[in-house]
Amino acid sequence: MSLEVAVPVVVGALGFVYLVLFGQRSVVEWYVERRRRRDDRSELDEASERQIENLPSPDYAELIGRDREMDRIISVLRPYPHSQHAVVALDGIGGSGKSALALETARYYVVNHFKIDRSERFDAVIWVSAKENLLTARGTQIRPWRHRTLDDIFETIAICLGREDITRAPADHRVEIVRNTLKRQRTLLIVDNMETINDVSVESFLRELPAPTKAIVTTRYRIDVAVSVSLGNLPAGESRSLLRQLVSQTADSGIDTGTAVDSLIDLTGGLPLAIVWSAARIRLGMTLDEVVEDLSSGHDDLTRYSFSGILERVAVRPGRVEVMHAVAALPAPVTLGLAAGAAGIADQESVRAALHDLVRLSLLQRQHGTWDMHPLVRRHLTPSEASDHEAILERATRYQVQYLSGLIGDERTQHVRATQYASIDLEWPNIRYLIARGSQEGAHEDVRNLVGGLGYYLHARGLWTDAVWAWETGASSAEEYGDVVAQARFLTYLGYMAFFMGRPTRATYYRRQAERLVAADRPSYQLGSLLRLSGYLARESGHTDQALRHFGQGLEIMRTCDNVHGICRLLNDLAETRARSSHAQQAETLAQEALSRADAAGEVIEKVRSMGVLANIALAADDLGVARAYAAESRDQALECGWWEDAGKAFHILARTEAAAGNYGQARSLAVEAETYFDRIGSERGIAECRAFLAGLADRGRRRILGLRV
Repeated sequence: MSLEVAVPVVVGALGFVYLVLFGQRSVVEWYVERRRRRDDRSELDEASERQIENLPSPDYAELIGRDREMDRIISVLRPYPHSQHAVVALDGIGGSGKSALALETARYYVVNHFKIDRSERFDAVIWVSAKENLLTARGTQIRPWRHRTLDDIFETIAICLGREDITRAPADHRVEIVRNTLKRQRTLLIVDNMETINDVSVESFLRELPAPTKAIVTTRYRIDVAVSVSLGNLPAGESRSLLRQLVSQTADSGIDTGTAVDSLIDLTGGLPLAIVWSAARIRLGMTLDEVVEDLSSGHDDLTRYSFSGILERVAVRPGRVEVMHAVAALPAPVTLGLAAGAAGIADQESVRAALHDLVRLSLLQRQHGTWDMHPLVRRHLTPSEASDHEAILERATRYQVQYLSGLIGDERTQHVRATQYASIDLEWPNIRYLIARGSQEGAHEDVRNLVGGLGYYLHARGLWTDAVWAWETGASSAEEYGDVVAQARFLTYLGYMAFFMGRPTRATYYRRQAERLVAADRPSYQLGSLLRLSGYLARESGHTDQALRHFGQGLEIMRTCDNVHGICRLLNDLAETRARSSHAQQAETLAQEALSRADAAGEVIEKVRSMGVLANIALAADDLGVARAYAAESRDQALECGWWEDAGKAFHILARTEAAAGNYGQARSLAVEAETYFDRIGSERGIAECRAFLAGLADRGRRRILGLRV
């Protein structure tokens, strides 16, 4: 075909195609029309995915805190197989922010509906509230409407989803209709204040909630149909942020914001509603003192709102009231044993059940093997509600004395059982309170028994400031009670403590006070211990021969008394002193004997000390491998038992060993670690030695950089 014939044919064909595709419009007109139709389809698709929700308006500007809890809730609400749970329950006392957190979570799914992955969106978010009362700054108000039954919940679902057939159906058919309805779209159901619903069928319905529907339940009582997210107090920082945000609005009232924050944080105990309520009352014109007085009384509107109905439920269960009052009477979290002892209940398993029940009712919180009570609950119960408050504290004191006696024993066993000292950590805050109370009320026998029962615990665990306070209090009570032996023992302990803290003058004072009370002509553990303290003070002042004489005399007395701990300790003291005098062979013999005796008798503390002495001897002999092995074993045992002073000493030996080996970087790290432990217990001597060593390392480094002889 010639070109003249082909061109008209092609042009004609293209024109035909153009007419088919675009008609009489231009290409631009066709593109605009196509774009408009696509946008219309997009709007129709979006409208078909539009979410149904009936959420109430939040009564807060911004939810502060609870990020970790909200992340947990969202993880539970993910679809299968990411989450296999249908219900998440937010539990806690009234005012802990359960409703606010549930609403904030629901709003997250509403506000971010088109941003969330399609598979994780909720087609409907339905809010059902059974809340009876509302707390305002002017008092508690009755809520005019609430959902009380399963039918009430079904009615709300029917209204939200536009399903009139649910409400018209016979009562015995509604459950199946609702279940089938919920299966057709991913629905989030929120049931607020579950504890005020008396219809048991609600819990049954939630237990068999059909997929892909999920539910959030808020309740003051824990329920077993859901993953539990317990809401405790807000951390101090978040409480302060919330309170500052609210109280700052009262700047024109003349209230000092900083004072308001500091005063109210402790009283509110980090309870969100308590913080909001307190700030609102200040905004209404109440003075800070008036708000504080109301909170301190424990019988204000806030307390009644938070615990309404709960205490009545507790009263009908045997043992619950006694256990609750026992926990309330003590200022720090209690162990199972202390709860039972203070409550006067011998059967610990029944007490465990009571504690579990009180946790389920949100009256107690469990943490790290102890049970604690919110400050508002505590103020509501003590002392006015607990008529036997003093009896509870007396039983608590008897329990702690028996507990310490069974755990630590006497002078012969307290060091052998030092590996068990960590178990006292949970008890110490309440023991401290009982010592202070006994001293204030003149219960000198109780104070003597409690302080004496602690043995070596406070020293070994690095609670040196507490140790000084306890032994001073114990010495005073022992004197008042007329127990000269106990008084001398506590004064001797104080002498050692002052020496270890780098206060030799104070140590000498305590030693002289104790010497007046101890018979010098009758061998006793106390006399041997005083001679040992005298040896320390003599060695510290440079009188080595005098120190050796005191240690030797003390060792003979301990051998006469057949006190293994005293023997091992003085053998180590002699070994350390000999090593400082360049008598390495004698020192090693003494330390090996101490190690052997300590190992055979289970004297772990002295075994740790012996290995430290042997490590120092090996280091002085430039036997770095042996020094490193002994020091590492001493460190590991000290860390396992929580003996921070001995751990610091072992780290320091390892630092010196690595420096001798030329590993200056590692030596520095070990010395810093040692200083950390000495600082933890307040050992000025240990801190000074570490800093001097680190300064030497720094000087060595500077000299190396300058090319000088190291």
